[in-house]
Amino acid sequence: MPSPIPEAFPEIADFWKVYCSIHAGKGLDVPELIRSWAAAKRKSLAKWSTETTFDELCQHGCSSISLAVALSAIEVSQQAASRWQRTVGPKRRRDQIIRSLTKAATALEEVHEKFIDTTLQDLSASLDPDLRRLLSLDPLLPEGQRLTPEWPEVAPAPHPATIVRALRFYARFFGMVEALSAETQAHSAESLPKYLLSAYVKQATGDFHDREMSALIGSALGTGIYDETAHRMWRSRNYEQLDKTSSSLANLLLGFGVVISSKP
Repeated sequence: MPSPIPEAFPEIADFWKVYCSIHAGKGLDVPELIRSWAAAKRKSLAKWSTETTFDELCQHGCSSISLAVALSAIEVSQQAASRWQRTVGPKRRRDQIIRSLTKAATALEEVHEKFIDTTLQDLSASLDPDLRRLLSLDPLLPEGQRLTPEWPEVAPAPHPATIVRALRFYARFFGMVEALSAETQAHSAESLPKYLLSAYVKQATGDFHDREMSALIGSALGTGIYDETAHRMWRSRNYEQLDKTSSSLANLLLGFGVVISSKP
């Protein structure tokens, strides 16, 4: 298939030209820096003996820069997934945390409200009628004239209402994590980056190249164990669904690869 040309991506070409011009004024050769980074990424594949596979895809029409970006995305997704799992923990633990936070917020809110009600009733009973009326109007007064004191900065703990809001926020946060996990459970952490690499190679070469793809993905996953059959099965289950929502990312990667790889 004919190789795309930079003119096919005018918006990306214009952006890249301006971006490089800005940094050139600072003495930086951005295109050369990125080409050097892509070369280093290719060299790092020596550990898995997949540099020739990388080169084969480039000979078929891929950009070394776009391949390097897609492989890096898989590596980063692996690291991020591991870090996220360590942060939020398994589902059972998240459920326990949500219940504990909600229970603590409810308990503190109840105690706080009862304390205020009791205190105000005691104060109201001991005050003369005029001062009682003035205090009842306190929320209606301009801020500078209110009698209700602010929570002291030197207090050993924040205002109870602040703690309640914080507890409920974190309960909602972990609830959001739970919902997000449920929505994405059909896909592993590296599914989108794997799709991005697969879709890019298909657009750049006209073929999926499952054998070469599986070798490179195995390298990016840090295992070297990911064969052609496994990748073809993954693609048959996931590619079309991801392509419906993420094809623009592959188009963007294709465009940047073409533009950046072209000599000025």
